[in-house]
Amino acid sequence: MNRGMCRALVLGVAMVTLSGGRTWVRFTVQDPVLGEGLRTTSGYAASTALSAAALLGLAAALTGLLTRRRLRAVALAVLSVDALWATWIAAQVVRAPTEAVGRGVSQDLQSTTTGAVTVTAASSTAWVWVFAVGALLVAVAAAWLASRAARPRAPEGADPAVTHDARGTSTHGAATPVRGKETPLPSTEVQRRANTAAWNDLSRGDDPTNDV
Repeated sequence: MNRGMCRALVLGVAMVTLSGGRTWVRFTVQDPVLGEGLRTTSGYAASTALSAAALLGLAAALTGLLTRRRLRAVALAVLSVDALWATWIAAQVVRAPTEAVGRGVSQDLQSTTTGAVTVTAASSTAWVWVFAVGALLVAVAAAWLASRAARPRAPEGADPAVTHDARGTSTHGAATPVRGKETPLPSTEVQRRANTAAWNDLSRGDDPTNDV
């Protein structure tokens, strides 16, 4: 399951990385001199907060790769929250693309137009949805991996599938020897060892029936 979630995390990061710089919004501007013109803007241009979310996600991902246990859990939790934030940003662009264009690309419009312009007919593209799905996938996978990393590690050498009670009986019902006490041997094993010892004495020339 860990491997599947790691693959989901990698897939989500790839989707976010691929779609963040693509065209998110297509819109039309009305220039008082040049007239009507078609423009496009990328995700990072449409929302300045998206760049901050990308930097925070990169820092959290690197921290998770370079650390272990508790620090990794914290880094993955931060990555999950950051991915949820990025999902919310993409949702805002889908909900109101005209407002996103007005906030994000106003300076670019001023540098490429002759005066006051009006943004009309703004619409989001499929790349916004790809980004949102990828960010949501990252959020879910990172949260699941963070919960796994935060769990206490089992002692080395212990079998997590088998536990023992105070009397030395395992969960499978098989009796196990208690430390400090010897388990008595069956009578057949005692007789077999006695016969073996007697034959060894005879092979050395000792008579086992001679008590003297």
